[in-house]
Amino acid sequence: MILEWLVFLTAVAAMGGAAEIPDPAGDSPIAAPDIGAQPVYQVRIQQRVIIRVPRRASNRTQLSATNDTRRTSEAMRPPSYVEKKMKQCVAADQIVGMTPSRSRALDFLTKDNKRVRAYLDGGCLAMDFHGGMYMERAKDGKLCAERDVLMARSGMRCEIDRFRRIELDDDR
Repeated sequence: MILEWLVFLTAVAAMGGAAEIPDPAGDSPIAAPDIGAQPVYQVRIQQRVIIRVPRRASNRTQLSATNDTRRTSEAMRPPSYVEKKMKQCVAADQIVGMTPSRSRALDFLTKDNKRVRAYLDGGCLAMDFHGGMYMERAKDGKLCAERDVLMARSGMRCEIDRFRRIELDDDR
């Protein structure tokens, strides 16, 4: 009903206001006021910024035949990382890349060479983001857990459950 009225009133305004408007409470029409032929304009400004985050290969040590084979197994092991609590928002302009980490987690690489792990909510898998991802820039410029949505290039949309800071394990 409301949509019909909006369409009717828009048509009346486009015709210059010279039309009879039916009375919604009764059967008798009501004469529309004559406002003269005035053009009707509508301007809609909408801004939407989408940030593309490419997939980056992780910094894994590659072994070659030229390496010293007498190294101990302790020295050849890849570095061990630990997760630590952090704030639940990350500055979106600091993220330069990402790589799938666990079944439901993505590791973000930041401009200052730090790692932040984002755990995905619901039925989302990290491998859905193997080709990179998109995120919509929020007004505050931050990517926040339980608020923002990541979009995989395949079309999958996932919300972030929580963030964790990834640091090198010093106890090892």
